Amino acid sequence: MSLSALDAIDDALTATGRYRPQGLREWVWAVLVAGTVASPGFGVPTGGNSSGEMPADSRAAIEEFLPAALPDVLLLAGVAAVALWLVFVAVGAFLEFPFLRWLNSGERSLRAEIGANRNRALGLAGFRLLLNLLSLSVLVGATVSLAGPEAGPLTYLVVLGEYWVLFALLGLVTGLVSAFTTAFVVPAMWIRDLGVVAGWRRVWPTLADAPKEFLVYAVAVAIFGTVGGMLVGLAALVGLAPALAVGLAVAAVAGSTAGIAVGAVLGGVGMTVAAGLVYAFVQVFLRFYGLFILGDVDPTLDAIPERRRAVRSTSDDGDGSVSLAASSGKKGGGGDGGDANGSDGDDGDDPGGSDGDADGEGDDGGGGIMHAP
Repeated sequence: MSLSALDAIDDALTATGRYRPQGLREWVWAVLVAGTVASPGFGVPTGGNSSGEMPADSRAAIEEFLPAALPDVLLLAGVAAVALWLVFVAVGAFLEFPFLRWLNSGERSLRAEIGANRNRALGLAGFRLLLNLLSLSVLVGATVSLAGPEAGPLTYLVVLGEYWVLFALLGLVTGLVSAFTTAFVVPAMWIRDLGVVAGWRRVWPTLADAPKEFLVYAVAVAIFGTVGGMLVGLAALVGLAPALAVGLAVAAVAGSTAGIAVGAVLGGVGMTVAAGLVYAFVQVFLRFYGLFILGDVDPTLDAIPERRRAVRSTSDDGDGSVSLAASSGKKGGGGDGGDANGSDGDDGDDPGGSDGDADGEGDDGGGGIMHAP
């Protein structure tokens, strides 16, 4: 018997190509949203480059060249980074539900989905925040314990390099929980009107009943995420190349300063656009992949029933024809959705139903379904 985690790869690729954004506005929407929501992918640790304790005299010599104010600068930079990250986590959590609606029907419904799921989004943001803070606390606590509270920045970096295996395992566990929350729990929250804790309660039996499926999924997503990251980097280089050519041409005519300025601006734009387009494709594929597996293993958690039928009816027929009913991509509660190719749709009405509690209180799987197929 074949595994859904393997069969769903072709289905996800087909769905990604068929339901790609149509038109400039939808492309911009998809790139911005896909670039903001959490990714279901995660990286695999590749190893450290520290083979042992750094000699004390070498460490002292390096620390001599470091500015005395470096710890303060690092602290300020860290605070700024954390503040930006908090905003990013919150915005990403709110956009998860419009993104699911778009994957479900091609409908771009920001206002309706955010309004209907605001409590769930807040709970999701809080869960992600606590998960990462817990991981960070363990990391910082272990590093300080091993290096000593009075150690300098270089010492902490050396400790991180020496114990990279333990810290990599910590990151792997955190990444798995975060990835499974995004790929499986968020769809359950959306379909069943659940908070994040109740969403995990609803999904956990599904994960436990098919461990082989989700183990294969985890390995596949790690590979796809790594390959996708390489493709994004390659796309950024491709986007940079024309800008460098234009910059050199301007430099030849107007001087090196103007050429550098033009090349830098165009290079930044070109890299951002190219990388953003490829990143959006990768994220849409990863989301479809998880949704196909989840719906196969537990049909009551199928967030894309119409698109699943459309993709698989095409595969079964072999002639590329899909009935209108199978390809309409509509799901209860929305406005005028997009067509099977993901074309633009008007903002739908509020899907109705009451918000689930952000702390996870709600139906554990059998109650009313706001977004039921």
